[in-house]
Amino acid sequence: MDDIFSCKADYVILYTRITGSDEPDIVPTIRERDIIQHLEAYTDYRIERTIEQKHKHLSSASFIILQRS
Repeated sequence: MDDIFSCKADYVILYTRITGSDEPDIVPTIRERDIIQHLEAYTDYRIERTIEQKHKHLSSASFIILQRS
């Protein structure tokens, strides 16, 4: 994530699964993480908008749009 935010872009768009730290791993090859907690480290950015996945049967990922302050 450091590489993504090091570009200092005005906006960052992430397509990722939004989970809490207490949720179990569903797929053994995908490591779950509390993405919102990880984003708190990048204080130059704030969450502008979250777009939930419309087709949950196809993907569990959603968009997180962050704007640089």
